[in-house]
Amino acid sequence: FGFNGQEKDDEVYGAGNLNTAEFWEYDTRIGRRWNTDPRPNISVSSYATFNNNPISFSDVHGDTTIYHGMNGNYLNTINDNGATTMIKVDEKAYNTFNKTLNKNGIKLSPDAYVSSLNNILDKLEATGKYGDLISRQVGSELVFSGQMENSSNIIPQGSIDRGKAKPLYANGTLTVSALFDNGSRISGDLSARSGPWDYSALPNGDYDASSIVNTQESGMVRNGIGFKVIFNDNTVFNRTQLRIHPDQEPSAGSAGCIGLTVTRAELVSFRNYMRYALRNGTVPLRVNIRNNPNYSRPKGKNSTSGE
Repeated sequence: FGFNGQEKDDEVYGAGNLNTAEFWEYDTRIGRRWNTDPRPNISVSSYATFNNNPISFSDVHGDTTIYHGMNGNYLNTINDNGATTMIKVDEKAYNTFNKTLNKNGIKLSPDAYVSSLNNILDKLEATGKYGDLISRQVGSELVFSGQMENSSNIIPQGSIDRGKAKPLYANGTLTVSALFDNGSRISGDLSARSGPWDYSALPNGDYDASSIVNTQESGMVRNGIGFKVIFNDNTVFNRTQLRIHPDQEPSAGSAGCIGLTVTRAELVSFRNYMRYALRNGTVPLRVNIRNNPNYSRPKGKNSTSGE
């Protein structure tokens, strides 16, 4: 860990030049964040960090309590001292609370704001008169879905590696969902591929993602961002070294892993979300690819997963 309690990421710009929090990255050379502040102050640059005063202020996570409306629309982020979490609230009740504070000139600290808003909505909901007013995140879920397609679609004609690929690969979407205690979810989709190298697409079934690490391994870096989400082996089909990672450009698929074919910003967002989600335990992953041949790796054969 580096400055202000944030995790170092020495693989992007070299040792000591970049720190990463749960929801943003900080360039220590210029004292600025990469993304704009989701809770801006009109008197301070939206790229500033620590209110331009890192001696007096800290922001270990980058964001902490993230509020959404009941329909999933983003409302606000409060940098309080609690554990990072996502909360859905009734938008009308949320706006009424804020209007009341403004009307009466009440200014609350981030911790007091979160505590007051949540407690009021909890109490009102408990009366049974106002319906569902507040819902807290209780977990996460990943689903990789799509269909098998001809590998010639992604392997250039004349490639010396063309003959090493399986004829089919999985082309689809990785859906990332935050699950809430009222049974609802907030989901986002990322374009992804699996195969055609080695034993091609990840077999259908249920897995558990257990950890995430940064990496600069060949085949796992895209737009300067490299990481791998590690999940369990598939013992039925003898498939090992299974991961989710950026699909390195030029995009040509993976060797059984799930390769993400998205922008730099989307990769950073996914990586940071998974860091947050995995702090609370494993995250289930379901693979459901239409016409998946579920290739099995013969016992004793080596795997080059991630190639």
